[in-house]
Amino acid sequence: MKNIINLILFQFSWWVCVLGTANGLSYIGPLFMFLFLVLHLFYLNPNFQETKFVILIALIGTLVDTSLAGTGLISYEGIYTQNTRYLAPLWITSMWAGFAATVNHSMYWLNNRSISGFLLGAIFGPLSYLTGYKFDVIHFHTSILNISLILAITWGISIVVIFKINSKIIDIQGKT
Repeated sequence: MKNIINLILFQFSWWVCVLGTANGLSYIGPLFMFLFLVLHLFYLNPNFQETKFVILIALIGTLVDTSLAGTGLISYEGIYTQNTRYLAPLWITSMWAGFAATVNHSMYWLNNRSISGFLLGAIFGPLSYLTGYKFDVIHFHTSILNISLILAITWGISIVVIFKINSKIIDIQGKT
């Protein structure tokens, strides 16, 4: 039951991030994601190692999306200021943190399945960005085909790396 709650709350918070930003409320999504993470990390799964993992993936994910923005291939709504338009916004960072909170729970079945993880990342990563594009919160500055290929590779690799990092934290820190 906790895995179902984990998935539902993550998906709900993910949509609040997108829809909030689409409606000029780019901080409402991160607030909901924060509430999901508090509920998850302190009630559903009180575990310090997982908290560290969520923070680490949020930072890595921010770097990934900041790199994509820095190339000029994509840009975001809900940026901090004009001077930080290449920095991934808070709603993107919060999505990465929320996703990390699913790795040991609703997404655990992907553990040690690198090919499946890569394929699912390659499919659903670009679809997530296309959703943001459709809601006008992410802008593509290259063709949809080009950005989809780049995002497929980026997310395919990211999912595999996320699960590898998770397994290293578990090996070093003990069972989550």
